[in-house]
Amino acid sequence: MKILGEEDLRALVEGCTFLGCGGGGSPEQGLKIIIESLKKGLEFKMVEIDEIEDDEFLASPYFVGPVSREKYRENLALKSFEILEEYMGKKFCAVVPTELGGHNTPVALVVAAKKGIPVVDGDLAGRAVPELHHSSSYIYGYKMSPFSVAAPFGDEIIFKDVGDDEHAERIIRGIVKTLKRKVGVASHPFSAKIYRKILIRNTLSGAIRIGKILRKCRESGEDIVPEIESIGAYLLFKGDCVEVSYEEREGFSFGKLILDGIEEFCGDRYEILFKNENIVSLRNGKIDFSLPDLICVVTREGYPVTNADLSVSETYVVFGLKAPDVWRTQRGREILSLNAMEVKL
Repeated sequence: MKILGEEDLRALVEGCTFLGCGGGGSPEQGLKIIIESLKKGLEFKMVEIDEIEDDEFLASPYFVGPVSREKYRENLALKSFEILEEYMGKKFCAVVPTELGGHNTPVALVVAAKKGIPVVDGDLAGRAVPELHHSSSYIYGYKMSPFSVAAPFGDEIIFKDVGDDEHAERIIRGIVKTLKRKVGVASHPFSAKIYRKILIRNTLSGAIRIGKILRKCRESGEDIVPEIESIGAYLLFKGDCVEVSYEEREGFSFGKLILDGIEEFCGDRYEILFKNENIVSLRNGKIDFSLPDLICVVTREGYPVTNADLSVSETYVVFGLKAPDVWRTQRGREILSLNAMEVKL
């Protein structure tokens, strides 16, 4: 078990924002709830899944809703976690982040800290993803049920079972659309034995490494490109933002980022289409990079950017990163692919 101090936690938020592919929530909010928790004396513990006994149970608390500046209520994630504990008659021994993102991962960490239990070094996506069935558990054939939903108006719902995770996605997204608010969800209440099979491991420690690299580059003035490439990323583009379009519909945030190239990319145009997260990029009208791989955007100085924070006239650097191996299986590509998204090229 490792105790995460403030330096590691700040790096974790920044690294998760990078790996969030434009989604995963506001890192400012994520860092805020972590710092507030530290000031209250809460302790952030991280464990390897192999440190947990086979018959111990874990679960994932998170938010569902569009990427926006709506005020987050982290107690809803905690509430959903406790509702699920009560229903199952079990005390979960640890928290598993459902994805990587500047806010959704800190939410999991804060829930763990408030419960006095650790977070596992790993998650169910290896990135941020648009929909609930975009998870390693679904690839392996495990349903996310039973799961709980806590809404901001005091509504509490338990779903004992669902047909499959795609149906669960439609149900929860329907709740979000009806309430026009984010909701807290807790799901994937599995034993450690199952999590040893489905977990994408060491993603939190990997995010900490990325966050420290980005901060080091900013403090030293080093070129971020070779440093980010050292983690296996590919430089895709550098350019000035000339257009950002953004709309919320069907419980998602859809939009487009358009860059005009600079330096070695001068004369080229780059487009990134997103559905909460970056889905596909096009260079001069032709597909350059797409799901299941990661499209990550940072400022020239090396600050990772969410799609809610994109700004015309800002200069951005775009990196591509290979998805975890589980997404490159046939089943993974069926679940998380450009063809499965409602994005028009």
